[in-house]
This record gives sequence, structure tokens and C-alpha cells, in this order.
Amino acid sequence: DQALVLADQAQAQAAKLGLRPVLALLAGLRGELALSTNPAEAMTHFQAMQVLGDALGSPLLRARALHGQVRALPSAPHAASVWRRSGDLRPCPAPGSRGGRPRRPGA
Repeated sequence: DQALVLADQAQAQAAKLGLRPVLALLAGLRGELALSTNPAEAMTHFQAMQVLGDALGSPLLRARALHGQVRALPSAPHAASVWRRSGDLRPCPAPGSRGGRPRRPGA
């Protein structure tokens, strides 16, 4: 499949350059591709994404990886708790805002 060939090439380049965030995103992409053919394989890709996300300290990558894991094996006993934990994200405040709270008119 051409998508996998391109993902392999991108992964090799990202690894060569030490681009761990890109490697995490590519693991997620490979997981998405595997969901339609082999959910067990998809799980390994989403787990790799989670490990990279945790190493980078990225709650967004971790949440995306956890969502992928649940989609790969929704009947797993821990799926419900994983799904709940992955949704525990708060949006980052917009640049120039005060803690993400909306500004009052005239403030």
C-alpha cells in the first residue's frame, strides 16, 4: 500500500533527524491505517504513540494515542477507563488571554 510506503519513508527521515513529535504522529497515522485491516497491529502503533507522547510530556499526543487504543480494542476491560482518562484535557489558553477565561467587554 502506497500510504504505508510513504509512512515508512517519513518515519525513517524523522528518526534520522530526531523529530520525536513527528514520530509520534506517524505512529498514530500507522495505527489509523491498521485499524481497518488489523486492530491488534493498530494497538501496537497507538501504544508507541503513547510512549512518545509521554516522553515528550504531551497530553494531546497521549489522549490521541489512548483514543486510538480504545478504537483498536473497544472490548478490552480497561477501555472505558482509558476513554475517560483520554478526555481529561483542557484547552490551552489563547495567546494574550488571561488563563483561558473569556474577556469581559471593555476589560
